[in-house]
Amino acid sequence: MRFLFVYETCASKARSLISELLLTDVELVIARRDESKAGDAVLEILRAHRGAEAAACGLNRKYRRSVQGYVTFTVEPKKFRFEDQLLRQWLVGGNDESDQGEPASPRDAFTRAEALTPCLLLSESALDLADDVDPSRWPFIARSADLLSRLAADDPQLGPLRNWEQQFGISFAANGQVGFSYSVEVGGDRWSSVTYWHLKAGDRTWPSNAPRIYFASTTLAAKRLVLVAYVGPHPRNGTMSVDFGRFDVVGDTLVER
Repeated sequence: MRFLFVYETCASKARSLISELLLTDVELVIARRDESKAGDAVLEILRAHRGAEAAACGLNRKYRRSVQGYVTFTVEPKKFRFEDQLLRQWLVGGNDESDQGEPASPRDAFTRAEALTPCLLLSESALDLADDVDPSRWPFIARSADLLSRLAADDPQLGPLRNWEQQFGISFAANGQVGFSYSVEVGGDRWSSVTYWHLKAGDRTWPSNAPRIYFASTTLAAKRLVLVAYVGPHPRNGTMSVDFGRFDVVGDTLVER
């Protein structure tokens, strides 16, 4: 059993997040507005699971001190955010493939990133050639999937895209000979454009050893979106078309029509 502590104003969103991720091993603990410490009922549960991992969002210091002897806090965002990538990764931590000692396949890395991050959207054909990338480049794909999911979650620590190579070892390019024409609709707002943005590894080598990830970023229906058009070996020069579909906004999530 693990525990997620949140302030009462975030309780509804926290329940929705746990439900969305289909979690059965996470117990939600709500800190009430007038509580400076955990109640007896909460402490009794914590005693039964002494040493369990926990995440805390927005707890005051007194409340946190009252429970810290029973649980081990491993993730502590200052505020609860439904799209917080680090919190989501902790919540599904039991399925973290990084513990297996081998990098996830490109398809698995992006499929998992999309599941964890509501505003990271993949085109229908984005992963068709993903696993054709040379296995030596799979770690690059996995790191890129993580960075783009953090971008979609508005992680303030990412910094400008142009600095990603220095900061994370992932090279970003805004232009090139390959483009992707795309369209997407969210909550009645529709957007169409062409993107040349891409993350890359390898130059002047064979296509499978020079993977490219083409993506775009836009805001629709007050949602910051990262749209991944293509993941795979270096494509041929030219402009290709992709579609991201149509979505409704339900609470903090996007539901495909």
